Amino acid sequence: MRGTCLCGAIEYEADQLDSPIEHCSCRTCRKAHAAAFNSAAAVCHEHFRWIRGQELLRGYASSPGKNRWFCSRCGSHLVAQVEGREYLILRVATLDDDPGQSPAMQIWASHEVPWLKYGPHVAAYPEWEPGHQSAYVFVYGTLKEGFPNSTINTGTRLPGLFVTAERFPFYLVGERHSPWLIHQPGQGEQVIGQVFEVGPAVFERMDALERVHEPDGYRRVQVEVRQQGEDGAGPLSVFAYLKDPDALPGADIRQGPLAEYTLEHAVLYQKRN
Repeated sequence: MRGTCLCGAIEYEADQLDSPIEHCSCRTCRKAHAAAFNSAAAVCHEHFRWIRGQELLRGYASSPGKNRWFCSRCGSHLVAQVEGREYLILRVATLDDDPGQSPAMQIWASHEVPWLKYGPHVAAYPEWEPGHQSAYVFVYGTLKEGFPNSTINTGTRLPGLFVTAERFPFYLVGERHSPWLIHQPGQGEQVIGQVFEVGPAVFERMDALERVHEPDGYRRVQVEVRQQGEDGAGPLSVFAYLKDPDALPGADIRQGPLAEYTLEHAVLYQKRN
């Protein structure tokens, strides 16, 4: 099983969970995770390894002998470590793969917040609630203004160009010369694109174009971008349509890695029949 932090700069691998998953409602976990509880499980040291980004880890000693390790870029808490114990405490919600088990218990229920509610009486939606107005989306290929699928993108463009905060592999793939941005931060180039504010109807059309519900489709994920030429400006969290890394082996790569999709690339693009 693999997991990542929010920005994707840190990645780890766990062979298995070595304890049941538990929800911890203690005050320290609530404060550390800014959540009603933290879902955690033990992983023995020999079953855990860092894949990349370990140099970005920072620790906080929340109690004597216990360090909580988090990404220094995005703040995601990944593991905790208690001196003398032969295992790490993994933050299960950072796993990108299904651990194959459900939580077995809640601990420190005496610290539970009074407003937390569970069950069918709490409304649940696949994504945004009905009536949610808009969000930002980073487009880097055919959905850019003036490019082949721009008619689908009727959102409001933010001025200027934007560049991804992280590097991503970016290729033209197959006979259709489809632009593939691979969800593999830390590799490839920082990619230039445009940012639009879009509503649910536009997202629905984009999701259909990018075939997000198909096994070989793109995935709508959150990334961070910065406005090009604005030194010192903070990152902007946006959605983007990325391909899973598992799609890349065996792919018919025609060009790349790229830093920008241009009109010269767009003339090669063929729309899906």
